[in-house]
Amino acid sequence: MIMALLALLLLAIIGSAFMLMNTSENAANGNYKESQKAYFASRAGLENVRALLIENAALHNLADGLAMPTTAGPNGVIYAINPTNGEAVDPKGNPYQDTELCHERFVNMVAGGLSAGTVGAPCGTGGPSELPTGNYYQTAAVTAGSTVVLTANEMPNSNTAGALPFKWVRITNKQNQMGLLNGQLVDNGKGPDKQVCWDGKQEWVVPGPPGVPADCPSMTSANADTMKPVWLLTSLAITPSGSRRITQMEVAFSPPIKVNATVSTLAPITLRGNLQVDGTDACTCLKPNTPLPGMPPQSCKSYNSIYDGTPFPKPGILPNGIPAQSLTGVNGITGMTVYNSLGQVTTQGATAQGPWPYDIPKLVDEFKTGALNATQQPWNYNCSQPTSTSFGSCSGGSGQNFGTYPTGSLPAAQGGGPDPATGNPAIVYVPGSVRLTGNTTGDGILIVDGDLDIHGGLDFYGLILVTGSITFTGGGSQAVNLYGAVLGGQDVNATDAIGGSFNFHYDSCALRQFQVPGPPRLLATHEVIY
Repeated sequence: MIMALLALLLLAIIGSAFMLMNTSENAANGNYKESQKAYFASRAGLENVRALLIENAALHNLADGLAMPTTAGPNGVIYAINPTNGEAVDPKGNPYQDTELCHERFVNMVAGGLSAGTVGAPCGTGGPSELPTGNYYQTAAVTAGSTVVLTANEMPNSNTAGALPFKWVRITNKQNQMGLLNGQLVDNGKGPDKQVCWDGKQEWVVPGPPGVPADCPSMTSANADTMKPVWLLTSLAITPSGSRRITQMEVAFSPPIKVNATVSTLAPITLRGNLQVDGTDACTCLKPNTPLPGMPPQSCKSYNSIYDGTPFPKPGILPNGIPAQSLTGVNGITGMTVYNSLGQVTTQGATAQGPWPYDIPKLVDEFKTGALNATQQPWNYNCSQPTSTSFGSCSGGSGQNFGTYPTGSLPAAQGGGPDPATGNPAIVYVPGSVRLTGNTTGDGILIVDGDLDIHGGLDFYGLILVTGSITFTGGGSQAVNLYGAVLGGQDVNATDAIGGSFNFHYDSCALRQFQVPGPPRLLATHEVIY
C-alpha cells in the first residue's frame, strides 16, 4: 500500500514537471512568435515607406529637400506614422517614443543638446538629455494635419483595427559619422556632419570647405554627373503584447546613367557609310552655356563621340588627310565625320578613355523594372524565349513609336522652338532581338534585350540600351536622327546600303529625362538590437 502511494506521488510529481515544462515552452514559443511578428512588421514598414518614396510625389519631394537633422527645426526628420484605430502615435512620448535617435549621433542634434546615449541601451536610460524635445520633425500619415497626407492605398489599413503594428518609420539623410558603428566615418577625410550621397555605384560624402559642392545634386564622379541623397530609414514595430523591434535600411535612387559617349559599345566598333557622330552636348532643354537645373555650370559639356574602353585609332576608322574632319571607313567608303569632346576629329590621345565601366545586362535589368513591355499594347510583339546560347526573337509588332518624339525643331534652345517636354517620353522594354523597318521614332529609353536592327529611318530623343549588337541602315526625317546616346553590349554597324545616312548627337537633356524606374535602391539593411 505504501509503495503504491509512493509510486502515485512520483507520477504526480513527474506529471506536474511536464506540465510546467510545457507551459514554459508554450510561453517561449508565444514570445518568439510575437517577436517575429514585430520584426516582420518593422521590415514591412521599411518596405512600405521605400515604395512611398516613388509613389507619393509629395513625400518624395519632402525627403529630397531634407537638411541634416537638428533640434532647431523640423526640416531634417520625417516620421511616417501608422496608428491603429485613431491612437496617438508620438515619437516624443511613450509608448512609441523614439529611443534610437540619440544613437545616430547626428552632429547638429548633439550640438543642440541631445546626448549621444548609453551604448547598448535605449535612449533615455542615461537621463532625459538623451531624448529630443521640441519641434524637430515633420510627419506623413493618413490623418489630416500631417505634413504629407497619405491615402489609404498608400499605407493600407492605417488608422484602422487592421493596421500592421509598425508605428512609425523615420526618414533622415545619412550622415558621414555612423553612430551605431561607434562613430566610424564613411570618408575619414570629410567632416562627421556631412551628408552621404550615391552615384549609382558607391557612396560619397559632400565636401566641407567653401567653393566645393555643398549638396548631392552638385556632386559628380566618374560614374555620374549628379548624385542622389542616401536616406536612412528606421522603423519601430510594437505588437499588442508589447514585443518591440527596430530595423533600418539605407536606400537611394540611382542618378541618371552617365554615358561616356554618343555611341558606346563593349566590342570594337565598325562604322560604314555617311555617318556623323558628335560628342558635343546639344543640351536641347537649355539655352547655350546654361547649366542643367541643380547642376554645376560644366554639366553642359562635351563627351567622347565613340567609346569602347580602348584607345584610338579604331578598326575601320582611319584619318583621311585633308580636311581634318574627313575619315575613311571600311572598304574605302568616305564621307564619315566623327567629332571628339573638343569638336575635332577623334584621334589617338584626343579624348581619354578608361576601362569599360558598364554592366549592360545589369543595366537592362534595372531599367526594365517598371518599363512598358513591347509584347503588350500598342506594340504587341511576339517574342520567343532566350536560350543559354542565344537571345529571344521578337517579331510581328504593330508599332514602332516608342514614346512621342518632341514636336518642333531640335535643339529647341538653339532654334527657339518648343521645350522638349512637349514630347511624350516612355521607357519601353523589348524582350528579345528585333528588326525595326520603316521610320522608328521615340522619346525616352528603348531597351532591347537582344540584337537591334533598324532598317530604315530613325528619329529618337533619349537612350537606346541594347544587350547585343546594333545595326543601323538608312537615315530619318530629322536633320539629327538621335539626340542622346547609344549604349550597346556588342558591336555597332552603320551601313549605307540603301543610300541613307545617320547623324548622332550627344544630349544630356535627353538622357536625364528619367531616373531608374522603381523604388529607391536598397543599399544596406540591419536590425537595431539593444
